[in-house]
Amino acid sequence: MALIGDGRKDGMKAVLWISLFGFWVTVPHVAEDFVFGVPQKYGVSLTLAGILLAAGYFVQMIGIVLLALGRRAGLVLSLLVGSVWLAGALWDHLPDLLKESPYREGPISKVWIAGIILWGGSLAAVSFLNLRHSRRR
Repeated sequence: MALIGDGRKDGMKAVLWISLFGFWVTVPHVAEDFVFGVPQKYGVSLTLAGILLAAGYFVQMIGIVLLALGRRAGLVLSLLVGSVWLAGALWDHLPDLLKESPYREGPISKVWIAGIILWGGSLAAVSFLNLRHSRRR
């Protein structure tokens, strides 16, 4: 499967699978964030944080459905989702990732952060490239 396909469906299929993979890295990390009080650190209640998280996942799922239907809007939503996750992970956790000291649950906690950075960047980049490619056709 090509990341940027000659046919629209190939590229959208790649973005769809990349987006789905994101649940594997984001869900455990967010659970850990909730355990370690990250929402409260920013003055956000657990209830509001849960609602915002659910809204974000809802947008991601709409993007996945639109990708499955071959709609360009799925690429736009995936670009947005990937960019937000990437920016959030870099802003909140990059210093933690770079520290040599133990972090939260140990190495796995850093793996989740690195995974979100790599995944969010990949989702945003591949979505952007497919959007750009689809405009040229």
